[in-house]
Amino acid sequence: MRIGCSKLRFDLCNNLHVINEASCACGFEVEDSKHFFLNCPHYEDLCFELFNVISVYSHVNIDIILHGNCQLTTDQNMLIFDAVHKFITQSRRFHD
Repeated sequence: MRIGCSKLRFDLCNNLHVINEASCACGFEVEDSKHFFLNCPHYEDLCFELFNVISVYSHVNIDIILHGNCQLTTDQNMLIFDAVHKFITQSRRFHD
C-alpha cells in the first residue's frame, strides 16, 4: 500500500493496469488506501478499533497509518503498526 502496488482496486487499475475499474465494492468511486482504512463502510467496526489505538498517540490520518510518526517512540509506532496489521488481517480484504 505504501508504494501503490496492493490489491486495492485503485492500485490494480491506476498503478498496475490489470483491471479497468477502481471503484470499491461498497459503491464508492475509488478503493484506495485512504478509503480502505478511513471511510469504507465494510470495515467500519475495524476502523473504530484502529482509530482508538492511534488516537492515543497521534491525530489519525492516512500518513500515520501507512508510515507511522517520527515524533513518536519506536514502541508507540509499533503499537500503531500492530493495530494496522490487525485491521488488514481482520478485514480479510486480501484473502483470495
